Amino acid sequence: MKFGFFLIFLLAFSTVAYAQSGRVKPEETPTPKPGFRPSVVYVPTQEKTASVPRPSPTPKKPDDPDDVITVDATLIPIPVSILDGGGHAVTNLKLSDFELQVDGKTVEIAEMSRSETPIRLAMLFDNSSSVMIARDFEKEAAIKFFRRMIRPDKDLAALYSVATVTRLEQRFTPDILSLTNAIEMFAMPVGATALLDGISLSANYLREVSGRRVIVIVSDGDDTASDTTLDEAMKDLQ
Repeated sequence: MKFGFFLIFLLAFSTVAYAQSGRVKPEETPTPKPGFRPSVVYVPTQEKTASVPRPSPTPKKPDDPDDVITVDATLIPIPVSILDGGGHAVTNLKLSDFELQVDGKTVEIAEMSRSETPIRLAMLFDNSSSVMIARDFEKEAAIKFFRRMIRPDKDLAALYSVATVTRLEQRFTPDILSLTNAIEMFAMPVGATALLDGISLSANYLREVSGRRVIVIVSDGDDTASDTTLDEAMKDLQ
């Protein structure tokens, strides 16, 4: 936000009053004779007075610290990929075609732009006992996601398993086969869910790379074992 500043100069002109005395030069009188008492004439002093304007109070400058309003704003990029029924990218959408909700409330989308920036993605795959029932669905969804979203010539993806301990199962790779094989090789779900620990670990892992950094979570969302707090995880993400 830019501010224009205008500097106002106040010029105070003061009139200096000079006191002027009117004085009558006495006429020369002859030498008084004995017994003569001359009379004395007093001419009162006449002073001219002038009103001196008082300078107006200097206005507070707009750059005073008390007048400066500082606003912190965070622009959060949200990657979106739209595919048609045949799996092809849809590229003719407008900003008005999108709606973003946070906790069930619609929020404003500031802008939309198309980007070819390489993606650096970390997937957190919940492999705790709480997802035993949805195990097959989880695996299928994760594999389909990698196949559709990762461009082998541009993007890199990593894979974490989340249970009582969060572990990096596959380091960054453009190879979708390596990622899908790592998912297929997961042990049976067991233990608690250290999801916040996984978010913090993957955020720090992504910090080392450049590009459009993304974390994808495949989980039921419950954290039951993390040492990391929600505030700490959010700070690492930001």
